[in-house]
Amino acid sequence: MFIIDHPSIKKLRQYINAPTKRRYQINPNLFHDDVALKTGWNFIIAMGFENPVHKVKKISDSRIEIVPRIEIQIILGLVTGIIATVSFVFFLFLLMFFINVLLHHEKSFEPLLGLGYLVGFCFFAFLFRGFRYLIKKLKIPKVFDKITGFYWHGNNSNNSTMAMNKLLQHCKLKEIHALQLLPKPYLRSQRCELNLVLCDGHRINIMDEAYYHNVLKSAEMIAEFLGIPVWDAKKNGTGW
Repeated sequence: MFIIDHPSIKKLRQYINAPTKRRYQINPNLFHDDVALKTGWNFIIAMGFENPVHKVKKISDSRIEIVPRIEIQIILGLVTGIIATVSFVFFLFLLMFFINVLLHHEKSFEPLLGLGYLVGFCFFAFLFRGFRYLIKKLKIPKVFDKITGFYWHGNNSNNSTMAMNKLLQHCKLKEIHALQLLPKPYLRSQRCELNLVLCDGHRINIMDEAYYHNVLKSAEMIAEFLGIPVWDAKKNGTGW
C-alpha cells in the first residue's frame, strides 16, 4: 500500500491520466506574431511514424520535396518481397494440396491442413497488400515549387495549377506564414510534428515522425527555402 500511495506514484498517475493540453503548454505571445495567437497549438496528428521516415530533398533552386529516406524504401522493399515470397509458398502448398485431393481421392487428407494453407496464404496476401499500400502512400510527393507558386501533396507530374483541387493538400506558397514545430516529449519515440501555418491561422501537417533534431533540420531547410520563421514549441514551451 505504501508503494501505491507514494507521492511519486500518484504524481506519475496524474501525469499519465491528464489530458494533453495540461502537460504541454505554449505561450504564443513569445513568438511576437499576431498569427501565432490565432493558430492552434494542439497536435493535428494522433498517429505518426515511430522512426525517421522522410527527408527534405532539394530538386533545384526553385523546388524542394519531402521524400521517403532511401534506407526506409530499402527496408520496406525487402520486407514486402519476403512477405510476397511466403504468400506464394503458401499458395503453392494450397494448390498442391487440392491437386492431391482431386487426383487421389484419399480420405486420409486432413482438412485442417488445407485450411491452414488457406489461412496462411490469405494472411500473408493481406499483409503484402498492406505494405504495398504503405509504400505507395510514402512515395506520394510533398512539393514546394516556386515556379508554380504552390505547395502540394499528391501526384501532379505536369505541375499543373488546374489539377491542384484533385490533390490531397495544396496551398499557395505566399499563404504560408510560418512553420510550426510541435515535439511530443511524453512519447518514447520522441515524435515531432511539423505543420505549415497559413496567414489566416489554419495549419497543414507535413511531417509527424521521430526524432526532434531530424524534423528540426527539415524545418530549417524548408524555412530557408520559403524565407519564413520556424516556431519551435520546444524552445518556447513549458511543462517539459
